[in-house]
Amino acid sequence: MTSDYKDDATCIQAALDNSKSGDTITIREGDYYITKRISQKDKSLNIIGEGKVTLHLKTAEGNNNIRFAGSKITTQSLSANAQKGSSKVILSDASQVRQNDLIKIWKNVQWCPLDYPNQMTGEIYAVQSVNGNVVTLNQPLLRDYKLSETVQAEIYRPIEMHIKNIGIQNVNAAGVYEGIKLSYCKDSSVTDSWFKDNGQASLRIDTCFNVDVKNNEIYNSIHEGNGYGISVADAAAFVNIENNHIENCRHAIMSGTGDFKALNRDIVISNNILIGANIASSHVIDAHPMTIDYTIIKNKIYPETKFVAFYDGTLQSIFSENEVYGGHGAVARRCNLNDGVHVIKGNHIETEGYLYAGTGNGIGDTLVIMNNNQNNGQQWYGVGLNSESFRNIVISKNHFGDLSGRGVDLTFHIDDINLEISDNTFENIRREGIYLDGNSYTNGNVKIQNNNLINVYPSSPGSEIKIKNIQNAFVSGNQILEEDSSVMAIDEITATETVETEVATTKNQTIVNNTTNIVIDNRLREASPDVVYQDKKYIDIGGNLGVGRYRGLLLFDLSEYINAENISSSTLSLYWYYPDGRERPGDTIVEIYRPAASWSPGNVTWNSRDAGVLWTQPGGDWFDMKNVSQGDAPYATITLNGSDIPDNRYYELNVTDLVREYVSGEYENTGFLIKARTENADYVAFYSSEIEEENKRPILNIEENTVA
Repeated sequence: MTSDYKDDATCIQAALDNSKSGDTITIREGDYYITKRISQKDKSLNIIGEGKVTLHLKTAEGNNNIRFAGSKITTQSLSANAQKGSSKVILSDASQVRQNDLIKIWKNVQWCPLDYPNQMTGEIYAVQSVNGNVVTLNQPLLRDYKLSETVQAEIYRPIEMHIKNIGIQNVNAAGVYEGIKLSYCKDSSVTDSWFKDNGQASLRIDTCFNVDVKNNEIYNSIHEGNGYGISVADAAAFVNIENNHIENCRHAIMSGTGDFKALNRDIVISNNILIGANIASSHVIDAHPMTIDYTIIKNKIYPETKFVAFYDGTLQSIFSENEVYGGHGAVARRCNLNDGVHVIKGNHIETEGYLYAGTGNGIGDTLVIMNNNQNNGQQWYGVGLNSESFRNIVISKNHFGDLSGRGVDLTFHIDDINLEISDNTFENIRREGIYLDGNSYTNGNVKIQNNNLINVYPSSPGSEIKIKNIQNAFVSGNQILEEDSSVMAIDEITATETVETEVATTKNQTIVNNTTNIVIDNRLREASPDVVYQDKKYIDIGGNLGVGRYRGLLLFDLSEYINAENISSSTLSLYWYYPDGRERPGDTIVEIYRPAASWSPGNVTWNSRDAGVLWTQPGGDWFDMKNVSQGDAPYATITLNGSDIPDNRYYELNVTDLVREYVSGEYENTGFLIKARTENADYVAFYSSEIEEENKRPILNIEENTVA
């Protein structure tokens, strides 16, 4: 084929229509302009580009992919129960089933009812042979199928497609446009090709079996709500995604569904370069909770700020030997699936956030985190499980360095958890190295052994390892190393014991002025109650007529302060800049309160303080200075007169009492909730920590009386 045909789309479609199964279609070098949809069914073909081949898709939005598909042959039921481990199923009628067909089997049993109640349980297999109504599969069944569970089976006659060295250029990176779609394909491949500006998806792999996707380049799929570099869906199995470069896609790789019948499985993602996008929910790899297993190995992954490398909704996953640079974290759980097994091993992590966050609410079987190297978690912790649970947890031989939060932060939510935290190094940690709260549950075996804690600065001296509400924990061989390399051995710790150190003092005192850097700030916007606002250059508060209310959250790192009595004053300075040059109908009374609970910077909204965790009151829960919930006695207040206009300078609030309460340990440091008193036509805005000019960012100035 050449590109001198009057209608390129008609030319290509004619070549497909006149081919026979097994043919090779070679497309000569050139630019081809596709003005109508191209599709082909029921032919196994090789499509190869010679030189630089670019197909420019110019068709209407929503109907413009190039589709290759096999066929659905029949839908049948089982005539007998099928047992896990058996390779045979007996259909009610297998007369239309052939060797090498695909068979999708599912039962009317919800897979993840709390997340997707319409997702059923099942998977796809290849047909090895047929004898009467007995169908032999390529491998043993992964689960039982009982007639009482309303089992169904769809049979597909797959094609074998091989696409090589083809370029797909679409018209809108944010629109409803797609590149290539493969459906009902087996033993197929897409290699050495490139895709650009396919807004909804560059490559779709639906109900396919044994597909290689190798050596491709994919750019710019950023349609909101979709935006997939590679989409694996509808019970696809044995998909190998290797050595690709995928950049600026909402999800570089996504596992999901459109039919909710059966589960994706056996997906391997290896040796790719994956660079994230910066639109809503742009986690680089996203596996929805209709996926049995993922293996992600030896990739270089670059999430954008606020997003993670792997948003894991699988039943089983391995995240191993990857390099993660930037973003909010490496791995976060995203669902309420039970009985899962997850391994995070041998990764190098340099993000602003965490190595692992258990943000779901499921009860998994096993979590193994081993041999990882995490640095530069400036805004978060190393490993955190404060909502999700596992029956067996191993955290071993990791290095956690330069974290603003805790190294390991675990709270139990079920009985009989077995936990091992051993042979880890915690270095330059601004909170506890290990924080463990049994939460009054009955634990299993808990071992904390042979960990090294170097320059760990907990909120309370001596609590580098803090254990609460745990029965019979075995704690031994842990060492605390100070900056001068002196070593403190911790051979035994209980929930009430602490290690104390003495400091020699004299009567000479010095006042030390410290400027504390902000850790994070977020906007809360009533009109967008479920949107996270973490990277705006302003914090706005008050009421805006016709729009709604606004509030803000700020969090400063106070871990370097250990004695509240030494704090003589604490001043929060906010730079007022808006509304520029205009008066307001009334005064704005700015108020500071104590947030009632910790909040997740990457998930906090007007409605929720974390993913799946609602505020009790929309707009945030707080305590006032009298410890009254949603009270009206602020810790600090200033009044901006309605007749005043922003004069581009700092305004100060005295937050000494609240900072002292945090430093003393009376309350957990949950930051500052900032709001306007009336929230009625009193809207103002201050610069946030995202503003480029450092001299306009929020400042917390703390004066200490120190002993010389």
